[in-house]
Amino acid sequence: MKKPVLGIALFFLVSVALIWAGGGQSTTQTTTGRKKITVEIFERNQAGLDASNNWATKWIQQNWGDPRNADIEFIPIPRAQEIDMLNILMAANNAPDLCYTYTDSVVYSYVQGGGLYALDDLLKTPNGVTVSNYLTQPVLAWGRWNGNQYAMPARRMDIGATATFIRKDWLDKLGLPLPTTFDEFYNAITAFKQKDPGGVGNLLIPFAMEAYDPSISWSAATILDAYLGPMSQEDLATTRNVEFARPGIKEGLRYLNKLYH
Repeated sequence: MKKPVLGIALFFLVSVALIWAGGGQSTTQTTTGRKKITVEIFERNQAGLDASNNWATKWIQQNWGDPRNADIEFIPIPRAQEIDMLNILMAANNAPDLCYTYTDSVVYSYVQGGGLYALDDLLKTPNGVTVSNYLTQPVLAWGRWNGNQYAMPARRMDIGATATFIRKDWLDKLGLPLPTTFDEFYNAITAFKQKDPGGVGNLLIPFAMEAYDPSISWSAATILDAYLGPMSQEDLATTRNVEFARPGIKEGLRYLNKLYH
């Protein structure tokens, strides 16, 4: 059986630490009597930075590991190859005790294969309750499959990372309201194009999407996500790599096509 992994999917290390401190399946015991826990960490090939040995890893060891008589070993995994590497390590029964990923379909496949450690009992401990209260049940629900908590999703602090902006001064100049519907947004940027309230001229582009990421599902997230229909967690996981198969996305693409034309 694959080595149990305590948590995957947008994992906050602090959350991992607090839960693990509350009890549960013991980790490796070294010859010195200290416990040892291995933690996956992304290697992003940043010049001058040792992903497994830096101010952050040292802080975690000194402030969490040492007081608990535990040694924490960080296992670097290249960010671009994290899924392939995780699959290899899991198959070889050599995965870190704690792992994280951005890809929920990977978590789902490990759940289905019996490779993850259920966290439900740990979440009932005092520290587990603290973490649960912090994350809240709606967030925790994204890491729950088959009635069990197998992953600890991160609670994003910056929920406005992807947003749509519009020139209100242009709206005011044209006497248009701030758009609250797709039709109002379409009418507004059409008016921008036709009437050029800013006097931009031939260079005017009334609507643009970020170009740093080639994935349209990311660049147009604020529009496509608004068209998404209800989905179960299984639906979300199994359509991770075929996002256009998700309910409502076709309508969102039709709207983007309308904007393009």
